[in-house]
Amino acid sequence: MIISDFYQTKIEASNYNVNIDSNTTVITVTLVDFNGAAVSGKSVTLTCNIGYFNKNGSTAISGTTTKSITATTDSNGKITATWTASEWGLA
Repeated sequence: MIISDFYQTKIEASNYNVNIDSNTTVITVTLVDFNGAAVSGKSVTLTCNIGYFNKNGSTAISGTTTKSITATTDSNGKITATWTASEWGLA
């Protein structure tokens, strides 16, 4: 994950136990400033060593997956991305 400024970052997953059988989890990243206020309009990049991210919430079909995804935080300081397991290893 790459963030160009200094913010508090909270990372959550909808499922922390993902099997190799193409199971997915939704990853949510929340940015807040040091006063706890949401930080909107910031680019956040998520990169994975194994598995892949689905682009634009698409299903895993040819040309719709990537190892790295960038999104802009919304008014609540959040971005979400769907990650799919596709190989053995440590994420």
